[in-house]
Formats: sequence, C-alpha cells, structure tokens
Amino acid sequence: SARSGSLWEEIFFINSNIACLELNYRLRFSRYEISIL
Repeated sequence: SARSGSLWEEIFFINSNIACLELNYRLRFSRYEISIL
C-alpha cells in the first residue's frame, strides 16, 4: 500500500461494516422473537 495506515483504515472499515451487519441482524432477530410472542 502506498499510504501508511491504509491497512488499518481497511481493517477499521471492515470491522465497522461487520458491526453494522451484526446490529442489523440482532434487530431483525429481536423483532422476529417479538412477533412469535
């Protein structure tokens, strides 16, 4: 990589995307549980 720290930026971007997906999944799953109850 040409820039210094670009690898860390990529890692941070991927981690934040995973956290976003996980949060979205948990919200959908909790709504699904509520609809069952």
